[in-house]
Amino acid sequence: MIRCRSWRPVADSPHPSGHLPGHCRRCWGICLHPVAPGMPRCTECEVALASHPDAAVRSALAEEPSVSMETLTLLVTDMDAVVATAARWNLDHRLPPAHSEDTETHSELASSTAVDSSPWAGRGNR
Repeated sequence: MIRCRSWRPVADSPHPSGHLPGHCRRCWGICLHPVAPGMPRCTECEVALASHPDAAVRSALAEEPSVSMETLTLLVTDMDAVVATAARWNLDHRLPPAHSEDTETHSELASSTAVDSSPWAGRGNR
């Protein structure tokens, strides 16, 4: 059985938030809940990290390549601009680019346009 190895916030921690998961054993504990194969962490941990009051924790989660699409779509709407931007970047780089039938790709434009390597082409000799 595969277990979650994510850090999760400890309830009633004596320290104020302000450090990333794993830096303090009084604020962060390791979760050992069962997870599905291929999943980096359990849903409870991902929700706890996504709703953490510290923006640095949410931003670190948004930057992870293994964070779920559901969590990314939630973090895109985060009130902290750094978190929302990190989530948007991760989401944009994970989705295939939208391609329209009437839009030419770069390679189509390059092959259809004759380009002379000389910057002085067509100016004639003076």
